Amino acid sequence: LEFLPWTQLHVFPYSEREGTPATRLENSVPPAVRTQRAQRLIALSTQRSRHAEAQWLGRACSNALIEHFDGHLSWGHLPNYYRVGLAGEFPVGEFAAGTVLACER
Repeated sequence: LEFLPWTQLHVFPYSEREGTPATRLENSVPPAVRTQRAQRLIALSTQRSRHAEAQWLGRACSNALIEHFDGHLSWGHLPNYYRVGLAGEFPVGEFAAGTVLACER
C-alpha cells in the first residue's frame, strides 16, 4: 500500500458472524493480530490524508461548497471531500472560490 496512489483507507478489523462460512475457516487470523493490522493501516491512512490535505494550503480553489462561517473563515467541502477554510465570508450553500487557509478531513 505504501507505493500505491491513494489518500484515505476505510479500515475495519475482520470478524466472523455466527452461522456464516467464515466461522468454519481454518487458520483464521487471531483477533488481536487483526486489531494490530487495522491500527497500522489506520495510522498509514492518517499520515497519507494529512500529507494530501497539506498540499491544499495556500492554493486557490474554485469550487468549495460552503457550509458555515466561523467569524474568520468560511468552511466548506471540495469535490474530493476535503474540508477547507477559505478567507472571507461566503454564502452558506453556495460554491465559492478562494485561497485555502486551512484544511482538514
